[in-house]
Amino acid sequence: MISTIPAYISTVSADHTVALPKEVPVGSKVAVIIVSPHEGKVAEKARQARFQKVLDAIKAAKDAGFIPPALPDSEIDARIERARHAHKP
Repeated sequence: MISTIPAYISTVSADHTVALPKEVPVGSKVAVIIVSPHEGKVAEKARQARFQKVLDAIKAAKDAGFIPPALPDSEIDARIERARHAHKP
């Protein structure tokens, strides 16, 4: 069985604290990995490029006269959830 470890991304505040979600119990052991600001900018640029690629594909489909099939909200929600998890570096 594969176990997963939750990961959170946060920024160190001016008082050198790091905020975590309330789901993380007080007293939990956590690891801190320093990521250079440059790496964060590279990742953000890559994310924006992926998003722009999707927008371009949507525009191309619209310009070509594509009419999407009627889908129930539950199917749309499921597809969005799959898409969110599809690109995990």
